[in-house]
Amino acid sequence: MGLVKIEVEYYNKEEESLIETNYPEEFKIINESIKNGVRVPFEDFKVYSQFHHQNSEISEFRNFGNIRNQVADLWGSLNVYTKYSENDEKFNSKYSHNNEQTGISESIGCAGILSFLSFTYGLTDADWQRIKIQGHKDFDFNSAVISDFSKMIVAEAKGSIVADSSGNKDQKIVLHKSKIKEKKKNESLKKKYSNGVDLLIGGITAIDPKNHVKLWLVDPPIESNLNSSQRRKIKLIKRLSYYNSIFKFISKRSYFSITLTNRISALSMVEDVLQLDELTLTNSSGKQLFITDQAIGNYSNIEKSIIGKFHPISDELAVFIGLPLELFEIISGQKQGEILNYKTRSNTSSRVISCRISLSKDRNRRFIGNSEIQKFLEKKDGYASFQTKPVEVLQSSSGLNFAFIYSNQILQ
Repeated sequence: MGLVKIEVEYYNKEEESLIETNYPEEFKIINESIKNGVRVPFEDFKVYSQFHHQNSEISEFRNFGNIRNQVADLWGSLNVYTKYSENDEKFNSKYSHNNEQTGISESIGCAGILSFLSFTYGLTDADWQRIKIQGHKDFDFNSAVISDFSKMIVAEAKGSIVADSSGNKDQKIVLHKSKIKEKKKNESLKKKYSNGVDLLIGGITAIDPKNHVKLWLVDPPIESNLNSSQRRKIKLIKRLSYYNSIFKFISKRSYFSITLTNRISALSMVEDVLQLDELTLTNSSGKQLFITDQAIGNYSNIEKSIIGKFHPISDELAVFIGLPLELFEIISGQKQGEILNYKTRSNTSSRVISCRISLSKDRNRRFIGNSEIQKFLEKKDGYASFQTKPVEVLQSSSGLNFAFIYSNQILQ
């Protein structure tokens, strides 16, 4: 597992004092993280770098499932400007002078503050999903509830590529700080979070060609009257919505995703979600939903323990997105404690993917149309099955598994 070191500081003494005054308990927790040193899995850092794309009214970017066709370009564009060294835990800019692009700086900003807050409060990428709850405005990608439901966090993210993050602050950093401070005066923010938030914290992330990732913390306070039950509801629905967006990508019309969609709707309408605790997701016979051994063969998978979808993006490139089988079982069981506490190990590993794709789709046929690939295919009932060579598979702390596969990586 590769790590990224994030050097965290308060923007200045004034901001440090404000955070201590406005959030005395959180100040202790944040200081403890800074004191111990912040090192986050590179896999999580990469996933968080793309979360700002959820902050759009465009349907293609509403959730992870919607951005599947764009994700190769999104991560690829960030890779053009940056580099990562596992040996010294540095995520840097490639160049001394960058023609900074808005999308790149937004990616850096999200990666920095969301990684830090997740490290500090034990959150996963599933906790930052954008959701809607009846009677509220959208809870955006930059909000999350911590595990004991005592705090609702909202992060204001800014990011930049600079020449040197170790000396005097670049003018872009100064401007970001001014914009974050203005946020607390924004009436639309107060309307968006009608019950307020418990911790609104600004983070300005910067990378340069030689230093570790730098994060400065800024205080834009806001008041809250959320109770524990409301926070539990927000956290639970965020997690279920995140996983459901991936389930729908894996199998859009599956009984599992349809049943989970209905459950999320029910949870959003009840005042206390504990009323539905342990009320399992069931099939038409009233039995708990499971993915059987036989059904696993209908999906692309990794050693039958990670179930997903192999999705060609172009004639030469495909993406695999999947989740551990245990997650399907946990979510089917609807024990809210298990769902709310789920967190797995972030890592990158070399894995063989067993793939199954429909031959009825032009894009799939074009991807496997290469004569060299044809000899490795098994065709049956309108589907093609094959395996990849060992490819790099990323797993985030939420259980999301992700890989890019090129056509020359098809093995058998």
